[in-house]
Amino acid sequence: MVRPESQSALAELMLEVRDMGLDDVEIRPALRGDREAVCRVLTRSIREVAVPHYDNDERLVEFWCSQAMETVDQAISDPSFYVVVAKLAPDEIVGVETLHNEGEVKQCYVTPEARQKGIGEKILGELEYRARQIGLKELRLNSTLGARSFYERNGFKLAGQPFMWNGTIKVHPMSKRL
Repeated sequence: MVRPESQSALAELMLEVRDMGLDDVEIRPALRGDREAVCRVLTRSIREVAVPHYDNDERLVEFWCSQAMETVDQAISDPSFYVVVAKLAPDEIVGVETLHNEGEVKQCYVTPEARQKGIGEKILGELEYRARQIGLKELRLNSTLGARSFYERNGFKLAGQPFMWNGTIKVHPMSKRL
């Protein structure tokens, strides 16, 4: 939920995102100082985009958001993770993805107004490039119901039966050969 004091900033961002081209988006490694902005992207994406697929369960939202933020803290600090952000000028982060060096994509989130603008694909392309650089032959992930079609459009295939992640969220194992 957007706080009233941030509604005008959000409205400005929505106009900026609507009018932007992919050339306006910088993809770069996440920095420690990005933590709060990355957590905002995760929380907004979970609350405003993903959760409606899960009956708007508030308990689930809180659990999912806390897990996402814990993962951000771990990933930005841990050299076995590669975290990239999508940033609009001057400094608004609108997307984030995380890759573990063993080939697991841990997160892929964009703000609601940045969806379907090619930003997720651009970040995923950066992760695939990085994966090839470090010699990976395959990427794996557990997709939520809402994100499954995104990954399928980007070459991922189902790689097993759906299961309940942490007993709370139904996910679909997927993989992609590089």
